[in-house]
Amino acid sequence: MNENSKSTLLNFISKHKSGGLWVALFIILFSGGLHVDWLISLISASISVLSMLILDRIVRCILIKELLRNHRQFFYYLIGFITITITVYLEVKFEIFIFKSLYEKNLIKIPELKNNVGLIYPVFKISLLLLATFTISTVSYFLTKSKETTTALENEKLDMELRYLKAQINPHFLFNALNNIYSLVYTNDENAPESILKLSEMLRYVTDECQIDKISIDKEINYIDNFIDFQLMRMEVHPNITFKKDIKNADFILPPMILQPFIENSFKHSRLESNKEGYINIEICQNEKEFYFMAENSQSPCTFHKQTERSGIGIINVKKRLDLAYRKNYTLNIENNSQFYRVELRIKL
Repeated sequence: MNENSKSTLLNFISKHKSGGLWVALFIILFSGGLHVDWLISLISASISVLSMLILDRIVRCILIKELLRNHRQFFYYLIGFITITITVYLEVKFEIFIFKSLYEKNLIKIPELKNNVGLIYPVFKISLLLLATFTISTVSYFLTKSKETTTALENEKLDMELRYLKAQINPHFLFNALNNIYSLVYTNDENAPESILKLSEMLRYVTDECQIDKISIDKEINYIDNFIDFQLMRMEVHPNITFKKDIKNADFILPPMILQPFIENSFKHSRLESNKEGYINIEICQNEKEFYFMAENSQSPCTFHKQTERSGIGIINVKKRLDLAYRKNYTLNIENNSQFYRVELRIKL
């Protein structure tokens, strides 16, 4: 069975689970009365289940909606008790009427029903079933409400954490960018004015467009292109940098700047400006099944011995944001040795 078939089956079971419970209850009630008479058992079970269904709808669609949700618990339980009492009375009267009619036509043989005796057990049974229906409907509402409250609090917590993590990105990026511009200005580099324009575009992206939870991949890639150009301005020799892109859907969305810390670290630790054999390879692919990102850079010996594990704010934030946004639907693999540093991120779609 493929994944689509499993999903369809689970949805069907979920939608019809309530109906299955009513059918199971009917079978239990019907089976319990077979020792008396199958026709009586069939009618009694049908009327009982119908009464419980009606009471369940009244409780869920009227009493809970109009009273319990408006915090009028006293009237909810009072009217609920009255409703149960009336339902029990009407159901008993209806059963007596039907059984008397069948008895007079000699279709059933229960002599004690002729004078309305022997009703203590039926009344007790009906009252118990209706009381159980009311209780289950009420408890179900409170459980659902509790679950909704818990979910709302969890979503609020996730939203606050995401906002906090994104807020940490902006100053971290800005400090590094300003250091680069300072180096260009300090050395009277002719690329300094252009780097300021590039920085202006990048800041506009960070401060304006990155305030939403997710952004289209084409905008994120455009930012990465600008970032790479920004880094190249401070290098005299054009370094060995490749950036491969294979995007099937340009409208695909992901958390903004989720890839930036990896790319920023690639430039920081490869030391391209001083290492002639250094390199940076970046690859981004997206298809119907997954999103794939890879960043690999040469490892500078001094950098590797100084910091064998990159545990900066950027990487830590990325891991937290991935956990919050995708939970278990992603894999992040990092390989770090004296020769190269490689990051691979896969997100299941």
